[in-house]
Amino acid sequence: MYVNCKGYFIKVLSPLHAGTGRGYKGISLAIQREIASSLPKIEATVIKGAFREKSELDKDEIYGKSDKRSTISFNDAKLLFFSFRITGGLFCLGTCPYILKRYFEDELYKLCFREDDKFKRRIKLVEEVIDALDSLDLSLGKYLSLLDDNSEIKRIEEYDFKAGSLKRLEKRLVEKLDEYFKGYKEIVDIEKIVVLSNRDFKELVDLSTEKIYRIKIDDKKMTTEDGSLFSQEFLPEESILYGVIFEKANQSNKEIMKEFFNKLERSCFIGSGRAIGKGKIKIIGDKYDK
Repeated sequence: MYVNCKGYFIKVLSPLHAGTGRGYKGISLAIQREIASSLPKIEATVIKGAFREKSELDKDEIYGKSDKRSTISFNDAKLLFFSFRITGGLFCLGTCPYILKRYFEDELYKLCFREDDKFKRRIKLVEEVIDALDSLDLSLGKYLSLLDDNSEIKRIEEYDFKAGSLKRLEKRLVEKLDEYFKGYKEIVDIEKIVVLSNRDFKELVDLSTEKIYRIKIDDKKMTTEDGSLFSQEFLPEESILYGVIFEKANQSNKEIMKEFFNKLERSCFIGSGRAIGKGKIKIIGDKYDK
């Protein structure tokens, strides 16, 4: 039984490879992906290992050991914003209705653990966003922005996207998203958020992950081996993921868990390529989950 939970965000600070050991669409070493949607993710075991490695508290008490269950449970870190190259700026933070709705449904579930009256307004805001997303019909080749630039054409990666028509529903959604993400300025720059259709977003993500090609060298001959060319995929820097940590019912460690949830923020490395600076991330606890 879970008695508490806290959300967290992961900001990718350098290209990240949390791998599967298998290929994907011609890539030798692909990043972890969800089975159904093929969207990038980071497995819960990877996240738990990163937290345990940097922990200054009683690791066995919190994370468990061979003969002791852990006090907390992690879910997979899911993609929230993917950083795309954009003409006329450094980058944009792309997302889509499917990802946003899933995020806000997870947010609503977290709020079920909160009984204070101060969360009622937040619950109402989240429910309004979900209702607006349910009714949104964003056409292929169109985008929505949280800025007043929805009359422009944006070039994202190598493709042009036209502004979606801001009817009453779209305006309401943009206003509610703007109201919500203003509370997370330290995590996401709302001026960079661009909402694409589900199909456009999925195809752009597949095209825009960073691919590095390498050659394997024979240690004895110091020459290339036959068939030695391979490729490795990375999630680009500035992308943002999110997850939830659940606390299991255990009255003996309340103080330890309180300290754990108050000290979620940390910088660390996950995945492969640490020796060359790959996989650096910043973990930030959701400040509203107190």
